[in-house]
Amino acid sequence: MAKLFICGDLLNNVTTQNFFSSNIREQIQKVDYSIANFEAPIETNFEPIKKAGPHKKQKKETIPILKEVGFDLLLLANNHIFDYGKEGLKSTLDECHKNSIKTIGAELSFEKAYEPLIVNIKEFKFGFINASEAQFGALTTNESESGYAWINHKRINETVIHLKEVESVDYIIFFAHAGLEHYDIPLIEWRNRYRELCDLGADCVIGSHPHVPQGYEKYGEKMIFYSLGNFYFPKKDNQDKIEHGYSLILDFQKDSSISFEMVYHTVNNNVISRIDSKDSIIDFKSLNSKLEEDKYNKLIELIYSDAYEKICYPYYASVFNTVVDSDGVYIKIKKLIKQILYQKRNQEHREILLYHLTKNETYRYITLNAIRNKFNL
Repeated sequence: MAKLFICGDLLNNVTTQNFFSSNIREQIQKVDYSIANFEAPIETNFEPIKKAGPHKKQKKETIPILKEVGFDLLLLANNHIFDYGKEGLKSTLDECHKNSIKTIGAELSFEKAYEPLIVNIKEFKFGFINASEAQFGALTTNESESGYAWINHKRINETVIHLKEVESVDYIIFFAHAGLEHYDIPLIEWRNRYRELCDLGADCVIGSHPHVPQGYEKYGEKMIFYSLGNFYFPKKDNQDKIEHGYSLILDFQKDSSISFEMVYHTVNNNVISRIDSKDSIIDFKSLNSKLEEDKYNKLIELIYSDAYEKICYPYYASVFNTVVDSDGVYIKIKKLIKQILYQKRNQEHREILLYHLTKNETYRYITLNAIRNKFNL
């Protein structure tokens, strides 16, 4: 058998010191292979790219710390890895290679970004694929640019099939970075996409990006974990808050079965520690029940409506010089003033935001479903 430790979103912009307690380090080191989603490039002097939303970066020391703790692979296909452009990505790749940590999902060329990783672990041959939804840095059309692999590119399907039929790997693990942030159930479109990847040959799909845990399900003989939530994502101005999360230990057997163990942990005062399941606030019974068909179908319509009203429409209001009052009345004004989510923005900023809203699948799915349901279109 082979055991893998897999954790969710990791972004360290608060410390240059080792931020792992001994009990979580022990979990990482006792398995055969350990994997983390590296959510942003390391700090450099390079200029940030033009984009909507915040630019993220993390301490350069994070990479050698992860190597020392026992991580073997960093997943780079995510919406912040290209925040400082090609040079920021290159610096991150160089630091990983310097510390003998493998990377996947983002590279300096289209071909390399979409290249899967084939690794022999114990008696098994694994194929790893990493891709993200379309945000800034996604390689959606231009095959000469650097950036990250896009989860809905046709190359992704081709790669899954190739690993199964040509490379004859024993297990395909797909690492997806997509979804609606801070909601605990997946959108229909992402749920269907993850199932499609399983139909094509993936044995397990593991999601990140929502920043909160979501449920998991067995799909045929395959496993889908919709979101692991945050692994290590502290905020400089909120160090006293204790954040709960979980990681996975996947156990691969000769009979092609996959079993798993939850590793529960908290981040407190910028240190991550393992805790017992009874001390965690994560309730998988509740999360998984929301994936049951009848309950899910009712909840998901509410999610689309809620996310549209709280997130998408205020964004569109910002783009079109409109503000939203407490009663939801939209008021046209001559000059853009303080917005719900954005301060005053010039025309360039507004058009970049509009580009983001139309390019990103999650916002597009929310908008289309919310308006269709609202007006019975």
